[in-house]
Amino acid sequence: MEKSDSPTYWSYLKIKELLSLQEGVPGTEVSTDELNFIVIHQVYELWFKLVIKDMQDIIDLFDGDSVDEEFIPLTVRKIERIVTIFKLASQHFELMEHMAPQDFIAFRGKLGTASGFQSYQLRIVEFLMGLAPSEMIKLGDATPLTHFQRNASKLVGGEEILDKIQQSINSKSLLDVIEEWLFRTPIDGSRPFEHEDKITVQGFINEYILNFNLEQDKLRQLMISMKTGSPENIKNRFEESKNSISSYLNAKDVDEKERSRRLRIRAAILFIESYQNLPLMAWPQKLIDQLVELEESFIIFRSRHARMVERMIGRRIGTGGSSGVDYLESTTKYRIFKDIWGIRTILLQEEVIPPLREKNFYSFVTS
Repeated sequence: MEKSDSPTYWSYLKIKELLSLQEGVPGTEVSTDELNFIVIHQVYELWFKLVIKDMQDIIDLFDGDSVDEEFIPLTVRKIERIVTIFKLASQHFELMEHMAPQDFIAFRGKLGTASGFQSYQLRIVEFLMGLAPSEMIKLGDATPLTHFQRNASKLVGGEEILDKIQQSINSKSLLDVIEEWLFRTPIDGSRPFEHEDKITVQGFINEYILNFNLEQDKLRQLMISMKTGSPENIKNRFEESKNSISSYLNAKDVDEKERSRRLRIRAAILFIESYQNLPLMAWPQKLIDQLVELEESFIIFRSRHARMVERMIGRRIGTGGSSGVDYLESTTKYRIFKDIWGIRTILLQEEVIPPLREKNFYSFVTS
């Protein structure tokens, strides 16, 4: 009888090859704790591979002059999967913590200079999400990127890895395509480059700021009546807040050449968040919310990593020469979707948001 050409479970998943990849340092015996360490980190790299694929798929879907409405739910599902991956990855640190610190120290010396700092896939995840090389936190005089650039020629496969990293830097990021999509978002029925678009967008911002200030004045009076501080200090705090919000929505913190574009992006986020109950705003708002959850899950992953490392090795220097926990903690300060986070400070309850002039524009078309 001839063998079937149909793949088996073990041939399709390359089980034999997969199970041969946990040998550690050649010529040494792998303890159970070291095997635990190897398996967990290999699983991380597999998760990163899937995250990269999903992110690239989303970028490809959004990279164009327009985005089909049907792509929004698909993108939301892809982001939900990435979020789930980061949540699972955070839980994997619990498996590391089944080791006592002494168990890890027993084989730590075998790692040499090997470190999670060298995970090039994690760097690609960061760049594809939208982290700029200039924003990377330095480890001494080097960022993870400059570390790769300096050492690529010394490492087996290093030049190939550096090429992959550089490709992710040169390509559009998730942040790039999302902001392009936001810039094109109709605001009160008006699209960019239409004759009176700037007037419409500025009018929306001005009216929103007016309503925001009225709400702040009510809160200020309440705080004064409750005697939570001196009336003068309370007044100054609220005036400072109002000026800051006005400056932010009008993009005064941005170079004048980029101001009109940044103003419209921020207005679009505010518009989508404020009118999420309109039929055509529901999925865009879900997408924005998922982007916040995506970054939140990544921040939690970084923080969980830092706590696990501190539990294992305290505050000693990392195997890759990093400051260990201090460096890991510093990366939790990264924010990529800054404006999506920033708009959360300004949101008003539905009853006091400005009324739309073109509300029907965002309704389903019926025959």
